[in-house]
Amino acid sequence: MHSDQEKRARRLPSRPGRWLLGYRKLGMRVQEGDGHLYVLLVVHEDTGAIRATELLATAPDSRQLTNLLYDALLRPAQGSGQPYRPTELVMDDAGLYQELGPLLERLGVQPVWERSLAVLDEMARHLEGIMRRGARPLALVRSRGTTSAQRAAFYAAAGEFYAAAAAFYDADPWEWLGSADPIAVRYPHDAEPIFVMLVAGSTDQPGINVCLTREGLELYMGGDEDELEKDAEEQPPEVPVLIMYYSDASAMAPDDLAAIRKHGWTIRSEEAYPLFFRVEPPHDYAPPAVDDIWRVSAILRTLPAFITTVGFDKGWVHDTHMIYDLPDIYPERTVALTYPYDLVPGLYTPIEPYETLARSWCADPSREPLGLAMATFMFPLLQVMRAEGYAESTIDLYAKAFDDIGWLQCRFGPHDTFSTAIFVGDAPLEDAFRQQISPAKTALERYRRAWRRLVEWARLLETLPAEPPPGDAEPR
Repeated sequence: MHSDQEKRARRLPSRPGRWLLGYRKLGMRVQEGDGHLYVLLVVHEDTGAIRATELLATAPDSRQLTNLLYDALLRPAQGSGQPYRPTELVMDDAGLYQELGPLLERLGVQPVWERSLAVLDEMARHLEGIMRRGARPLALVRSRGTTSAQRAAFYAAAGEFYAAAAAFYDADPWEWLGSADPIAVRYPHDAEPIFVMLVAGSTDQPGINVCLTREGLELYMGGDEDELEKDAEEQPPEVPVLIMYYSDASAMAPDDLAAIRKHGWTIRSEEAYPLFFRVEPPHDYAPPAVDDIWRVSAILRTLPAFITTVGFDKGWVHDTHMIYDLPDIYPERTVALTYPYDLVPGLYTPIEPYETLARSWCADPSREPLGLAMATFMFPLLQVMRAEGYAESTIDLYAKAFDDIGWLQCRFGPHDTFSTAIFVGDAPLEDAFRQQISPAKTALERYRRAWRRLVEWARLLETLPAEPPPGDAEPR
């Protein structure tokens, strides 16, 4: 049943670490099943990141827990890191330990049984608390303060937030942008950046997440391989996150619904009530401050236009930094958006020799000559593009795509030696690109476009006359 998923899981990179797998019965009653609610969890022991979770109305069997494990391996929850195999999987169910043992050994994961897993107990209690608070949602109007000046400032910010959220919902930016493409936002334009990602959850509740520091963004996105291999005490600390998503009126706090009716704030549809709250570490939920409301409103007002300027809707993006002046809404402040959030012009353009780059591509040293030949073939094209007048930001994006192509070909490609015949037809290894580099459709389109440019480059080089040997130059 799991043969295809097992094959895919066995190809994942292995990284040191322990995951915990199990389930807990919650103290909440439901009408279905046996009347109880069960939460299934796969959790990274050191970081506490939930790799996969599911709620059931009956106690799970080994098949359901195996499916959850595959989700954690191949389709990890947003913000928990990239797909990979841990070195150990710890269970406190002896029967499950016996049943999963053969599969885990084939995956190269050491099964471990422990009598109890307090981390899963704590995580289940935390999730139950969130669910119970969900029945009593946080009210945005709790941010209004106690003095007349504080209340006036809050109601001005709230009115703008609801209007901006309605316009943002109409723009439907989720078609073009996802959580794999964070954007830096500065409000005002010379402030330190915060980072916004669009999310469309499994329950089809679209929204945005805003990480308030660069460290928080990198932790949210899972970090790089070096960070994942650090000890728990070396992990960057959790930081506040702003979360806004759309739902129906049943999810809104009664006080907010009353304020919406009283003040005539804009709601686009019955499915588009915006919920907005702040998450403080470790897991405390609070209404946003008035400054948070203004910042998110500024994002909602400017992000749709920025998506078009960058080119997400066209399938090919450009390095972009835009400053927006909205005098009717923010008379004293401007808003700056930047994509990619950390791109520095010239950062990705390597210079000869390419040996270091080729070594970084090749896990097997015997394939380094292939990597060196590919780099020597690809990267001179950037100098041609520069001479043709391409913007440096565009050249950077091509260089990053060439880097991805070299890495994929050296790690997963079928070729042992280089020839320009490699570069024919459509872009290969798209499944590996999605799994190892980025699942975002904009990133995949950049990869395809860079591949097509290399196919043209190979054809051009094949038509050029060979350089004459020394001494055979044409006479004047």
